[in-house]
Amino acid sequence: MIYFSLVKINLKILFNITLVYLILQAGFLLGYGIHEGLSALNSLNILASTSPIFIKAFDLSKTIFYHKEGIIGLPLYVLFGWYSKPEIIQFVVQYVYTFIMFFIWHKELKK
Repeated sequence: MIYFSLVKINLKILFNITLVYLILQAGFLLGYGIHEGLSALNSLNILASTSPIFIKAFDLSKTIFYHKEGIIGLPLYVLFGWYSKPEIIQFVVQYVYTFIMFFIWHKELKK
């Protein structure tokens, strides 16, 4: 009875969805780690807040894309690692890493 009641799941699809999510989260954690590292260097007075490394790629914090309170930004932050005001270095590293991982995965699928 237990055998017949179980839902048959295509594991390949399940693992592919999980891999996509893990790649997105890994990129987010890398970018967020850079952001926190820069904040720590700033708070320890190792880097001045006027340093060019703190230049923001964009600032959407006063829009619906705000990652802490925005109606669209908050779900994007939770699900995909969206950040509404990243430093240029954080933005570049996060998305270059993410796209490289997707490229490698796509290349492996073709084999």
